[in-house]
Amino acid sequence: MLNSAEATDMPAWLSRLRETDRLAVVNEEPERVGSTAEMRSRLAAEVKVLLCCIDWLGRMERGESVVVNLRLDTDAETEYVPFDRARVTRILERTASDLEDMATGGQIVPSEAQRPRRGTIQHRN
Repeated sequence: MLNSAEATDMPAWLSRLRETDRLAVVNEEPERVGSTAEMRSRLAAEVKVLLCCIDWLGRMERGESVVVNLRLDTDAETEYVPFDRARVTRILERTASDLEDMATGGQIVPSEAQRPRRGTIQHRN
């Protein structure tokens, strides 16, 4: 989860994507939330984010500056800020989290290392 300082340097269009997905779960009928068309649309939006990150990392590797507008394209005002590898990494982490939510239906799926082994006792802290 991003802390508030990290969240403020995320592009608004990335936050809007996540908000739209959460509103769909709350407002839509259960059978429509997981529809094939909706899932394809959401996946396409996530792929766009990944492609932007690939482009930004490639430009950085070539020594070019990467400057991104944090505001939505529909906003009258702009807020261009320089991006570095750390910021792109945070966006990639957030996108991976969103994709994991899509794959698991928002449920936390423990990794193999976190799953209890047969015959072991799990203690709560």
